[in-house]
Formats: sequence, C-alpha cells, structure tokens
Amino acid sequence: MTSPTRSARRALPLLAGAAGCVMLLVLVIAGGIGYLVLRPGPGSPAPPSTTASSPSSSAAAAFEVIRPDEENTRSPEELRTVLAANPLTQGRLPATGPCTLPEVAVDSTPEQLQTFLQAGVDCYARSWAPAMSDRNLPWATPRVVVFVWPELPPGHGCDSSEFTQTRPTMCDLDETLYWPVGAGSFARAVIGGELPASDLAGAYLWDIGVQMTRTMAWQSSLVLYMTHLQTAHEDSDPELRDTYRRTNLQLLCVSAASSVQLPEELRPSTTLRARLLDESSWTRGEEPRTLPPSASIRWLRTGLESRGDLSHCNTWTAAGYEISG
Repeated sequence: MTSPTRSARRALPLLAGAAGCVMLLVLVIAGGIGYLVLRPGPGSPAPPSTTASSPSSSAAAAFEVIRPDEENTRSPEELRTVLAANPLTQGRLPATGPCTLPEVAVDSTPEQLQTFLQAGVDCYARSWAPAMSDRNLPWATPRVVVFVWPELPPGHGCDSSEFTQTRPTMCDLDETLYWPVGAGSFARAVIGGELPASDLAGAYLWDIGVQMTRTMAWQSSLVLYMTHLQTAHEDSDPELRDTYRRTNLQLLCVSAASSVQLPEELRPSTTLRARLLDESSWTRGEEPRTLPPSASIRWLRTGLESRGDLSHCNTWTAAGYEISG
C-alpha cells in the first residue's frame, strides 16, 4: 500500500533529557486482553504550582498544544474544562479508504511482521493525519521496528526499562513503535490459541489502533493535560479515581472508534468483538486507579457504534454512573 506522507510539521517538541514517555499508555493484560492505562511515568510534570501566575479564565479554558517542560498554571477545574471541550472530543474521524495489507502468520519472520505492522500503522494514519490537520494539531506517523526479545533494538530513544516482552513500546523521542515478536494483547491471544488463527491480522490491527490512539494523545499534548489533572490529586482524593476513569475510558472509546474507520474487511471480526465485549477480558485494577469492567465495556461499545464520531467518546461530560459501571 502507499504510505501517507509524513507531516512536514514536527510532532510536539521534546526535551533532550525527557525519559521517552512523559506518560505510560500501556496494555495491562487481563485474561489475554488488556486496557489502556494512563498514569504518570518517569519525568512526569509536577503538580500545579500555587505560586505561579495564572492565565485569565478564558485563556485557561482554551486548549492549546503545550510542551512537557511547561509549568502548569491551570487549576483542576480549568483543566477539566479544557478536557471537556478539547478538539479530540469533537467531529468525526475520516474513514481510511482502501488499505492493502500483506499477509501475516504466526510464523512470519520479523521482517515480514514489520512490513505488515508498518502497513497497519500507515492505514490508521490515513484517518489520524487528516483528523489532526483539520484540528490544527501536529502529527507524524510512527515508523515500526520489530525486534526479538530480549535483545533491544540498537539506537532506540527510550529508557530500556520501558520495554517489555509482551507489549509494544511507543518511543516519543524518535517517533518509533518498537514491537517485540509475539507481542500485543490480542495478537498474543491468537498466537496462544485462545482465538482462531484467522483473526491474527485483525488482532494486530486492534493492537496497532491502541498505539495510534496513544500517539495521538502524546502528539496533541492531550496526555499532558490529563497528567496535570491526575497529579493535582492525592491518592486519597476521590477526584483521582474519577479523573483516572474518565481519562482511560475516553482513550479506550477513541481506540474503538478508530477501528471502525478501517475498511470493513479490516475491522474487528465477530469473534474479536465478542472477546472485546466480554467483561472477563478486562481487569479492574487497584484503588484508586480502577476501571470497572462494565464501564470498559460501555465505552468500548460506544466507540464501536460511534461511526467515528469523537463526540460520543467525551467522558468528561458523562454522568458519574457512566464511568462507574
């Protein structure tokens, strides 16, 4: 397939000393399937300062691309207002149009797997690149590097501690998605025989979609607003649980919404959808950072039925019961 042109604008500028990911957006495995988890990682921004001067109320409520080294001067209330009206809660993701992907199999070589995964990334980018451009947000399509665990890819731009055997690692410093052979929540379920081999391509595409949502959140700096709001609360503060749920459920919903903008033959199969919508596939987590499986299913279903309309995934304006199960 023809790869979409990489954006001429660089993605969100990064500090040379950054840890590679201000936030970790990872798949936590539960019965072979995972969920998006957004939590502060090494080098995360500090809680909002109480001494720094604050912008005007109107400016504080406006979304703008911010840098990870910028000090947050917005109050928690202002951050929530920004998140509730951010550009990724409005409009529709464009359909990708036709995407031709090479064959992939359980015994594909690393080179063959890399070719398939890059084609999948490029397919999703046909939706995300124009969506970000339409919102005047930066975008750069990640490149994919496949490697065999435990040898890490030479020259990677992430901290080595960010790599694991079971999940891909998106390194923001070099805009590269590093993928260990056999990694991915759904892909591992197929490789392990829990799902039919015919679902392998679709499983990889779901896993790619999760990583592309993570990429969108980083490059738009949406992830930084979410971090600032989470770090504004202590673990004992009930608001932290609420913020954590709204953050992760929005990103989960957006991942599902992006999957239905793929060509029909590349969308999750009936088998994959059934696995996605099975509560036993999802872990709750530990307090105060919990996602009730029933809430995960609610927002997954919302995304799958959204026809790409991102307003359906706005958890920041949702009632409390909608994020609590």
